[in-house]
Amino acid sequence: MEPQLRPRRGDKTYYCWQGMRQRCQNIYNKDYSSYGGRGIKVDPRWQKYENFLEDMGEKPEGMMLDRINVDGDYCAENCRWASHGLSGLNRRSFAAETAPRINSTTGITGVSWHYGKWRVKFHGDVYRVGDFFEACCLRKSLEIARNKEIR
Repeated sequence: MEPQLRPRRGDKTYYCWQGMRQRCQNIYNKDYSSYGGRGIKVDPRWQKYENFLEDMGEKPEGMMLDRINVDGDYCAENCRWASHGLSGLNRRSFAAETAPRINSTTGITGVSWHYGKWRVKFHGDVYRVGDFFEACCLRKSLEIARNKEIR
């Protein structure tokens, strides 16, 4: 039997791995209904922390584990380390235009109707555009560009 890799105290990558498994496999986890309860699974290879670490690498500072396809499973092909902003745009509600965020009138962070035009706010900059779809696309493209800069 090969020895298990022991995580360091405060290892953020390990806690991220644990959280992913808890959301998908522990029916008593507060987020289970949004993950395991919807059928989201963890790749069997990722049941071992060593394999998760090998596939994903250490968690970069300020990033979080994100599934590219929000309806897909946790696996190497569908996961990335993403900024909180990019991950926040990659939600079921953004893609399907379902439940908006509690403090948002449009359901999209940084997008609002302002004096007869759609407005996009991003890191202190303000852009005015013609329609809602254009505003949403602009906001998402700004997040993606920012994420590429961070890498």
